[in-house]
Amino acid sequence: MLEKKEIYEKFLYTGFIERFRVDPENAHLAVIRLLHIIQHSPALIRVVGKLILSEGKFPTSDRLHASIAGMEVKNPLMLPAGFDKQGQAFTALLRVIGMGFVEIGTVPPKPQPGNERPRIFRLGDEVVLNRMGFNSDGAEKVNNRIVASRGILHRDEPIGVSLGMNKDTPFDEAPRAHAEAARILGEGSDFLTINASSPNTKNLRKLLTQEHMMAIITEVKTALSTLGIERPIFLKLSPDPLDANSSWQEQINTLIQVAEEVGVAGFMLTNTTINEKQKEYYGVREQMGGLSGRPLRERSNEMITYLNQHTRLPIIGMGGVGTGSDDEDRLMSVLEKFAAGADAVGMYTAMIFHGPSYPSYLLHKLDKWMQQEGVKNIGELVGNSYILKRRTI
Repeated sequence: MLEKKEIYEKFLYTGFIERFRVDPENAHLAVIRLLHIIQHSPALIRVVGKLILSEGKFPTSDRLHASIAGMEVKNPLMLPAGFDKQGQAFTALLRVIGMGFVEIGTVPPKPQPGNERPRIFRLGDEVVLNRMGFNSDGAEKVNNRIVASRGILHRDEPIGVSLGMNKDTPFDEAPRAHAEAARILGEGSDFLTINASSPNTKNLRKLLTQEHMMAIITEVKTALSTLGIERPIFLKLSPDPLDANSSWQEQINTLIQVAEEVGVAGFMLTNTTINEKQKEYYGVREQMGGLSGRPLRERSNEMITYLNQHTRLPIIGMGGVGTGSDDEDRLMSVLEKFAAGADAVGMYTAMIFHGPSYPSYLLHKLDKWMQQEGVKNIGELVGNSYILKRRTI
């Protein structure tokens, strides 16, 4: 009998999406609309969840419980920003898809259209090129949706928001812009992420300096303080050197210093890559935008290992999660992140190629592997390279 993910791969993805060259953004928007409808009906959530979730059930094993920056999650798999950009479907993503927590966005203070379409490209081989450019309904509308939908969820299911700034915001106003977004979105969220590492807004990565990041984080924390609240703040890192004269190690060293001085909760890594060799390999060297999926797997592991050696702040590992040559290798892509030092992992691109049941499928595989190997909880995996020497199932 075919697994649910295999039905998607063979019939929906290969038989329809690829065959008829369905526009990636149109397909994505259709999924968001469907999830938005589902999430407002407990009955639909139960029915559709049983149809989509691998083995027909949510992965609820105690082994999968994790703690990240003081937040308790039912499982360590996060859906990163980029999927639910407007806060329209996060309840369904938690209940129907099986994610442990979700990051909405990226959300700038004001609405903006983003870059011109087409701006998402499936390159095959578990690789996507995107140049979305923070298309958003703006902080007010997104916050209204979050607040309206939170009643469906318990507070112990963390919802985060990735903060950005508008394309037309001058650099010297970046702290104010991020603080404005935080002021609007802070109360309805459980954690916030500073996303200055996207390659799809011109010169945005220039904010990844000590001076700029110190100013941004300080302003964001001040904005939250005026609301009388505190939220864990994560920094999202770029996999690429910021310029020809620097290295990704220097970027990490700088941001660790920032984190220690202003009290950052943790790191997410990595964002998409604009590495020229990678883009040339996939035939898109001249195309604007960043690659996600398989090309990030090795670099992300390197960076997580380095970061874990220099700080014990929490790490959410992203980049190539769920990609691989076969199911065993795809499970290994998750284990690699934990072994490198990640406390949780984020997956998006692999789900495009393997379908909505894939997150729960991977989590069930991970849980069975942990049971088989006598691993009691996710914490035992973190920073433990020995796990990579054990067999997978």
